[in-house]
Amino acid sequence: MLCGDEDCCYQYWTGSMRHGEFSVEVNNKRSANGYTERNLKLSFDKESRNVLQFQVTDWPQDGVVRKAGTILQVINEVRNRQKRGPVVVHCSDTVSRSGVYCSVSIALEQCIKEGVVDVFQVTKTVRRSKPGAVTTPEQYDSIYDIIDLYIQTTNK
Repeated sequence: MLCGDEDCCYQYWTGSMRHGEFSVEVNNKRSANGYTERNLKLSFDKESRNVLQFQVTDWPQDGVVRKAGTILQVINEVRNRQKRGPVVVHCSDTVSRSGVYCSVSIALEQCIKEGVVDVFQVTKTVRRSKPGAVTTPEQYDSIYDIIDLYIQTTNK
């Protein structure tokens, strides 16, 4: 989740709550470096599932990354745990931060697997499936900043 508590996201993660026939219970919470990690138990009828939620808390609604290290750390955490199940990415307006996040995530995968990255083509592909994503030069620069940080930290 790429929106802070002050954004217009419905706060379904605040303690134990019922939402119609669904219940959400927070089992564990850890905060560090601009994001919060929560273990949630989602229940419906007699079934329940554990869900791991990452909430980036210091990424403003304009979608411009202020702390590339935070986003890179969250992407790495998600990648390391992705084998456990599907990933859902959302922000309050559906495009600003999630578009940047998806572009960075795909570009990093390309960089890792192929040793090269084409940010323009990756972003173009993301925008085809998510119109309105990555619309400002500052958002586009954010993608490069995070990839640059990844390259700097992995080449040491």
